Amino acid sequence: MGVLLSRIWSFFRPEGTKIVLVGLDNAGKSTILYQFVLNEAVQTSPTIGSNVEEFKWRNLHLVMWDLGGQESLRPTWSTYYAGSEFVILVIDSTDRDRLPISKSELYAILASEDLRKAKILIFANKQDVIGCMSVAEVGHKLNLTSIKDHPWHIQACCALTGEGLTQGLDALHTPSHDDPNHPVIQSRFLNVCVSSDCNRIVTFLVQSVLAPTSPCLTSYVPSFFHALISFPLCIPLLPILTLVIVIFTNCV
Repeated sequence: MGVLLSRIWSFFRPEGTKIVLVGLDNAGKSTILYQFVLNEAVQTSPTIGSNVEEFKWRNLHLVMWDLGGQESLRPTWSTYYAGSEFVILVIDSTDRDRLPISKSELYAILASEDLRKAKILIFANKQDVIGCMSVAEVGHKLNLTSIKDHPWHIQACCALTGEGLTQGLDALHTPSHDDPNHPVIQSRFLNVCVSSDCNRIVTFLVQSVLAPTSPCLTSYVPSFFHALISFPLCIPLLPILTLVIVIFTNCV
């Protein structure tokens, strides 16, 4: 069915740049799709089969296929791949338990012959949720640095507010280079990681000062220590940062 729909659409809309939007159920794919189309969050329900929308982005006419993420639907993803120039994989940054499944799906995508020339964008969604995985943690667990034959970019985002989505598409819009891991793509990954890690370090320190006995504090611990590992240059600054936070909270 996916092959038939995709071919019919391609026949009538040959000029569109095709993007497939994939990810596990509840990752936020449909919310992201309609943020691009309507520029607002809309009420969505689990996608059965696929949604397809087209919209203008910069000088491109994009045709985006949102594919259902339930376990029974994932085997059908490959029937939509033909003719796709970009793949967007949406990760639920709060769902640590199923990240290995997302990783398995990512590497199946990379192995697809239909996608051998496709660029890969990974949205680490739900970054607004306390205790979520940082972009650095998601990237590390997906082993993104091992990807050598596809240009890729990972982007922090919040589908509900639209934050980070335009930056992700801008990364896809970057002109192709002979080297699939061109420094422009890698440097964007680094910038996002550093910003995200700094935010998690400061958040943990603030919570430690304001509510040191709160049970909720433990939810910040994994992302805090992962941020320290990913961004060790900040370790000497921790005492100064803590002192500044203590002084600030006492003055407020």
